[in-house]
Amino acid sequence: MLGRIALAEGKTEEAIEHLFLAADTPGSPQLDSFGPNLALAYDLLKEGESKAVIEYLEQTIHFWANEDNPVHKRNLKKIRHWQMQIRDGQLPDFGANMVY
Repeated sequence: MLGRIALAEGKTEEAIEHLFLAADTPGSPQLDSFGPNLALAYDLLKEGESKAVIEYLEQTIHFWANEDNPVHKRNLKKIRHWQMQIRDGQLPDFGANMVY
C-alpha cells in the first residue's frame, strides 16, 4: 500500500523500493500458494517501469515457486509467462493477483 501511495504522489523510485521490499519475505502458506498482490506492479507497468516489475517477479520465485512448493511448476510458468509478456511490451492480466 505504501508503494501505491508513493506512486500516486509521483515518487516512482520510492514505489519501486516498496515493491522490492515486498518481495523480501520468507513467504507464508498463503503467499506460497496464491502469490502476492500485484496491484503495485501493475501500476508501475503502466508507468513504464517494466524492468523493475520483471525483477520483482523474479524475486517472488523464492517463496511462490520454490522447489518446496507443491505447485512450483504452475507458479513458475505463470511468472515466466508474465515476464515474457512484459518484455514484449504487453500489460499482463494478473487475474486474481490483483484482488487480494
